[in-house]
Amino acid sequence: METISQLEVLFVTTFEDAQIIARLAAAASALLVFDILLTLNDEVNHFVPYV
Repeated sequence: METISQLEVLFVTTFEDAQIIARLAAAASALLVFDILLTLNDEVNHFVPYV
């Protein structure tokens, strides 16, 4: 029985880690998209300064 409880703890820990990693990945991709949008905005402003 002890092995089963250890597996359960391992599974729960892995699942929580996976959720944390997924959140970090989502935040990183959101920041990346934001950075790309800012860069594109700078490029557009460079080529079309008066809009």
